[in-house]
Amino acid sequence: MNFKRIIFYIFFGSILLFIQLSSIFNRIMSIRNVMPDLILVSIILLFQIADDYEVLIYSFICGFLLDVFSGNLAGLNALTFSVISALLFKFKSLLYMKTLPFYLLLTLLSLFIKLFIYYIFGYIFKEIFTLYSATLLSYGIHILYTLVIVPFLYIIITIPPVINLLSKKMYEK
Repeated sequence: MNFKRIIFYIFFGSILLFIQLSSIFNRIMSIRNVMPDLILVSIILLFQIADDYEVLIYSFICGFLLDVFSGNLAGLNALTFSVISALLFKFKSLLYMKTLPFYLLLTLLSLFIKLFIYYIFGYIFKEIFTLYSATLLSYGIHILYTLVIVPFLYIIITIPPVINLLSKKMYEK
């Protein structure tokens, strides 16, 4: 792995984690105290242009840091993001489109997978997660808000310097 790509992942992941976890951005960006899932969107956008293992490691580390600093159930975001990135790379040969509507569809499917994993653990640990209508309403807002954020991160990820840095052509050198 190239040192420039490592610096990019550290810089990009730390900015997204800071935005997602910061109380300043939470007051500015939140809708009904719900923030978009920036890390999940970055994983979905990076899976087409970056190496499989790099994005898998990026997703696990960002999910783990998100668990540590947000106070969620330890390892749940790390597991969820790792499962989603593994599923994306399992079906990568079928997922070859690089258009914004396709990324929106992948984000929606990934958010439903995340919801499914959360409620499997909610079924196991009944004291931690409960199913209320307010919870489903806030997760619905979370889904819509995350889908609104996808085009903005899509524009950032698809600028030529980032594409050239993370492109698979770099591996041939």
